[in-house]
Amino acid sequence: HPSTPFMSLEAVADCYMDTFPTATRSVRREAIFCIFAPVYFRWEEIALSQKEINFTVKVDKNLAEKISIALMPTSMEGRTKEGLRLSKKDFKVSGYKDADFILRASRSFNEEILYVSMLSFIEESIIPASIHLLYSEPIPNLLAKVHRYWDPQNQWLIKFLKGQGRDSHAKNDFEYAVCTVLHIAGYQIEHIGQLKGLLARYRHGEIDIFAFPPDRNRIYAVECTVGPIEDKVTEVKNITARMGTQIKKYLITPAVATSLTKSKIPQDTLKEAGKKGVLILHQNLLIEMLEKTQRDMQFVDFLENIARKSYLEYMAH
Repeated sequence: HPSTPFMSLEAVADCYMDTFPTATRSVRREAIFCIFAPVYFRWEEIALSQKEINFTVKVDKNLAEKISIALMPTSMEGRTKEGLRLSKKDFKVSGYKDADFILRASRSFNEEILYVSMLSFIEESIIPASIHLLYSEPIPNLLAKVHRYWDPQNQWLIKFLKGQGRDSHAKNDFEYAVCTVLHIAGYQIEHIGQLKGLLARYRHGEIDIFAFPPDRNRIYAVECTVGPIEDKVTEVKNITARMGTQIKKYLITPAVATSLTKSKIPQDTLKEAGKKGVLILHQNLLIEMLEKTQRDMQFVDFLENIARKSYLEYMAH
């Protein structure tokens, strides 16, 4: 996915082959990877409503004037409508990215559309990046709707994320708020931190929340705090390392959720977290996740995107 680049060939294999490199060593003599890299043209965003399509593409600056997009729609009644082709005059330059142009276009239809095929061309040569869209009604995020029934503007939730909970329960209120944000974002949640007797009995160390993406074998172990996070970084890293020795074939990502803003966290702590591979879910990120995941339901692994971005920042240092 263009927004989450892999850092190595091994990472690609680990994602798509699961047992790499053991299986390739013991069973196969060689591994073949086909990597498709559409450098000169890439779809950035596409939105199809019943009577309109909006899309954005990233185009090499030297090819911006040679790009065209063919649209071939089918109506709700199954009638194939006359196709059309959008060219330079139909695109608007909405910005630049990595020295390339970001082109945006919109087209309305005179009747409701069920299906659209989109073919891209450089001059008259078709680019192997065709898109086929089937219109479907968006699914509302019912978790967000239920929460907003009681907290319409998210004012209480945001207040708790800022660590401004009840005087003697600010930590618990923050912890519940983080749980709610993760749940609204589509993660399955185990709020194990409330089972104090269980944690003390087995002495595995304290982790407040486990978050599970619904579509991948990944686990996020989240420790919450409204105070300094320096000690938490090492603690959560050590606990997840011990877990990994028993819960195998699953990627366990340690994280620290804090009510502090990013600017209040010492740079040395952020660098240490990056070095140890620990996510820091500061107040700004938690509120951003809340705001971005309350719309129509389409699961996006927000935490994975944060993890990749954090890793890139750490490598840049």
